[in-house]
Amino acid sequence: MKKFLLASLGALALGGFGFSHMEGIQGPQGMMMKMEMGHMGMSPMMGMMMSDPEIRIMVMEHMRQCRQELMNKLMSSPKVMEKMLNMMAMHPEAFKKALENNPELKRKLQEMLK
Repeated sequence: MKKFLLASLGALALGGFGFSHMEGIQGPQGMMMKMEMGHMGMSPMMGMMMSDPEIRIMVMEHMRQCRQELMNKLMSSPKVMEKMLNMMAMHPEAFKKALENNPELKRKLQEMLK
């Protein structure tokens, strides 16, 4: 039942129907809800669904999986890696400090450069 509810509410939220005109929300809690939804880029319907702990867990797990997939795709791209190396070269002091703070990273980098 919860999956059906989630799917139907998601379809309504993505379809533009729902609480798109939530001007009736008053008080500090209503203002915070508006700010959070605007900041996170969510529709008001999605914001209301996020108050349910089970739905929040499902959404957060999905977001984590998507971020991981995106990072894997980015790291497999030579262009992205080249840009990251250029950034490190542009900020040598920060790069040196990061290597000093993380000897394991320094060891891995040295092995890779051999």
